Amino acid sequence: MLVDDLRKSVKCLKQLDDVESAVQDAAKREKNDKEFTDLVDSFTTCILKLSGACEKLGYDPSDETIQNVENIMEFMEGTVSLGMVDETKLNHAKRKNRELIGGLSRGWESFHRSKTEEVLNKLNTFGGLMQEQDQVQRFRNYISGSREWSGLSLADDGVHTRLDLLKKAIDEVDHLEESLNLVDEVREFIALVTKGKARVSDLNETIVNWIQKEGLNDKFVIGLKNN
Repeated sequence: MLVDDLRKSVKCLKQLDDVESAVQDAAKREKNDKEFTDLVDSFTTCILKLSGACEKLGYDPSDETIQNVENIMEFMEGTVSLGMVDETKLNHAKRKNRELIGGLSRGWESFHRSKTEEVLNKLNTFGGLMQEQDQVQRFRNYISGSREWSGLSLADDGVHTRLDLLKKAIDEVDHLEESLNLVDEVREFIALVTKGKARVSDLNETIVNWIQKEGLNDKFVIGLKNN
């Protein structure tokens, strides 16, 4: 009788262990499925930002970056090749995705700096001639807000991404310079004014005529410099 009872107890414990294992397996599968979904979302967002940067701003990813993108796609396909998420392959794909994002972040930082340096110089030089000075600050915000790769897909106004706003700032500033119809003499004079180095003797008939023609008399004042 005692042996039979013990056998029944062992059988019950085995059944409980099987149930527990099944629950753990289900929880593990659910965890892996969620992590794979998060990985796909992260990778998709990364690719959309990359394609947008290439299309709108002429960003040129390195051969290494392109190869990494192709490798991750293969890794993700292999992760679910058997109809379920392979945890080992999932972890490998996640690690490669982090490496891709890190490389893109570094590459974007360098690209952004070189792409916006001239734009900021133009804003410093010609921004004071704009009728709406708050627009100058908006352009500066668009540029500074797009400095980090991680935030490029964010839409602060609910409509336009930071990448879109960066493109808008670059285009608008270029258009501003073109609309001013500057000859070299005027351009050089404005640069001196911006740096606080313009002198009365720098004025000539061409510059004065341009100021009057553009209705910018109130934008330029003569002051005394204290030595």
